[in-house]
Amino acid sequence: TVHSWGAYAAYSHKVTPFRDEDSQVYCTVKVAKGELKSRQWANVRALDGTLLRVSKDNPKAPLIIFGQYGAKVLATEKHSLIVAVPSSSHTMHGQPFTGAYLAEAITQRMPASSGVKAAPLLAFKQVMPKASAGEADARNKPLIKAALKSSLASLARQRVVLVDDVCSSGA
Repeated sequence: TVHSWGAYAAYSHKVTPFRDEDSQVYCTVKVAKGELKSRQWANVRALDGTLLRVSKDNPKAPLIIFGQYGAKVLATEKHSLIVAVPSSSHTMHGQPFTGAYLAEAITQRMPASSGVKAAPLLAFKQVMPKASAGEADARNKPLIKAALKSSLASLARQRVVLVDDVCSSGA
């Protein structure tokens, strides 16, 4: 099952202006990834009704929004591991990256009785090509599979929920 908080248009917003909802998702994703370079911002309503200004000056807003969404989606989960898909430059276990922040934002909003935990288990053996930059082999699935490393020997009999900051055909 795939759940997505949102998607934005792939065309250049500098040529054709985004619709309001495209701009809201674009700003939220770019701020979460630390990639918003402009003074652009958007007001986005979280599931609890709070209106949050999403901008590079408020980097916690995407975590609140996604954390609430993820906790709602996973409300019926019990004793699952939330595993963040590593970013292309994530090569060291225990080092922060966007997906890990999102996974932690979800677990912070889950009831303690759920047993749902964030488990930073995945990293790459070396820095990988960036799909968002159009680099060669960024979506080469055999290369990605061979480059992934895990800090856990086995996930047998574990329910695993993968969290990624962007849904793509990459890792």
